[in-house]
Amino acid sequence: MNLKHVEYDADAVSSVRVDCTIFRIRVIGSDGGNLELTWRDSATRHLVVKQGPEGLRVTDRAAVTVYGPLSLINLKQDAHVIIKIPNGYAGKLVLQSGGEKVHLTDVTMKGSIGVASTTGEILLEQVGARVIDVRGNHGKVNCFGIEATELIDISSQSGAIACHVSGLEEDYTRYFHSENRHAPVPDSGGNGARKLRATSPRGAITVEFSQGGLARAPHRTFDLRDAFRDW
Repeated sequence: MNLKHVEYDADAVSSVRVDCTIFRIRVIGSDGGNLELTWRDSATRHLVVKQGPEGLRVTDRAAVTVYGPLSLINLKQDAHVIIKIPNGYAGKLVLQSGGEKVHLTDVTMKGSIGVASTTGEILLEQVGARVIDVRGNHGKVNCFGIEATELIDISSQSGAIACHVSGLEEDYTRYFHSENRHAPVPDSGGNGARKLRATSPRGAITVEFSQGGLARAPHRTFDLRDAFRDW
């Protein structure tokens, strides 16, 4: 398989938008000054990275064919893109996945983060930004040690939401909603300057606050294709 690596000056990129249906998305914080992407193309799939006036756009493509179970396994073998984001990045980071996992670790931004997945799990570990907007559907949403200076907004149609906020409860104005009668939701309320919303019509919601980080764990619409066009 063909290993690819590209780098861009973060100061010259106002936004990074990743929209993948084949590749798993992995984002890691970095002390460097460049945005870095690493992935492997194959004979049946490849990643397309384009830089334009509106920022960096990343999509994936597959060869047109009929995929049986074995072909599908081969198609997705080693199909992951690793993105390194400089700490303090002030732009927008938008990650959209069809059915694959989206995983962010040790990311500290001044800008906004948007994450959406149709059926895949969404996992955030030690992530901070001005705005964190997570839009799940049927997959689990797990957030450990996250923090936002303005807004944390997490929604899922039926997947469970587990959220650990690195901060104090009184810092946030909170709103939670679930119609799952077997899974009580936390109490809404507060009048903090920061906002926290978590909604899941059919999934369970658990939320915890702390002054420190947590050890890592191993108007909503659920038509998530191009979910962040309003950004």
